[in-house]
Amino acid sequence: MDNEIQIVGIAAGFFIDKGKIFIAQRKADDEDGSKWEFPGGRLLDDELYDDALKREFKEEFNIDIDVIQEVGGAEFEKDNNKIVITFFLVEGDFNKIELKVHQQTKFVSFIELEKMDLCNPDRDFITVFKEEIKKLLVN
Repeated sequence: MDNEIQIVGIAAGFFIDKGKIFIAQRKADDEDGSKWEFPGGRLLDDELYDDALKREFKEEFNIDIDVIQEVGGAEFEKDNNKIVITFFLVEGDFNKIELKVHQQTKFVSFIELEKMDLCNPDRDFITVFKEEIKKLLVN
């Protein structure tokens, strides 16, 4: 049945350092080119969210991370798929980041984050979970 909607799980993560949040910019020739995002990717087969996020950060930045906590999520439909993105706070040695699939990364304040050209699901996430994110930034 070609018209059945498939559910696609995606894990996305971010670091917090000194009250600022980690964000990555997609390459110009990628889908949503040059937009900013919380990095991550699609779950493979029966992969768990934590495992997918660890794999994605290794592939995209060549760093090992620990998943600390789930912060929230966003959903949207695209190409007959229901995309379910879950966002996590992560920890790791971000000083060792190697750019493999992004143009650049940086740490920004929440006010700066709100003004950035974010991918739509990331924009939805920071809008809906604004208070939760702000609490993490002050801890």
